[in-house]
Amino acid sequence: GSGKSTLLALASRLYDPKEGRVTLGGIDLKEVDETWLRKNLGFVQQDSTVLSGSIKENLYIADPQASDEALKEVLIKAQAKELLEASDRGLEGGLNQRGNDLSGGQKQRLSIARALLSSPRILFLDDATSALDALTEKAFLDVLDKEKNLTQIIVSQRVSTLRRADKILVLKSGRVEAIGQHKDLIVSSPTYRAIVESQLGEESLYEYTKN
Repeated sequence: GSGKSTLLALASRLYDPKEGRVTLGGIDLKEVDETWLRKNLGFVQQDSTVLSGSIKENLYIADPQASDEALKEVLIKAQAKELLEASDRGLEGGLNQRGNDLSGGQKQRLSIARALLSSPRILFLDDATSALDALTEKAFLDVLDKEKNLTQIIVSQRVSTLRRADKILVLKSGRVEAIGQHKDLIVSSPTYRAIVESQLGEESLYEYTKN
């Protein structure tokens, strides 16, 4: 309830702010061509949307002209290789309504693959890896780090994810409490320090606070 999802919704122009403005590269989003924004912005939410039909049809939502090789490539990048290899899956494998026959992690990875298929320049992940185990999430984020010309904005409460970021924005009750890197926020942000301590233990703070 701190405003993380609202911030991403504003930044992707799902709706406009009542006051102030949101800028992209210094340009007010209201002045950015909406077609360009939709083409170059990938947005994956925590509650992943999966439709009945085949895996291929779900991916085609992003690019109906994509080749099978391109579809396989994004599935592998999203760590969803098992969907390709399962005997009852593959690109043509059918899915139940809302993907009820998939696990939460599989639905998230399929949604991530769909977002990657459009080759976005900006990728928003709104707790979109919350259902992945730590090793799978790390493998996926390692792949993302190799992508060129891709700005990533990731909402997460996992310290292992947050500490990878160039810049971390800490929100509390709809306001910015602090901005900085992992090592700086442990000292400057009570909220961030509490999150780190709860996940990694008090000893994880020592090297940053001993002075």
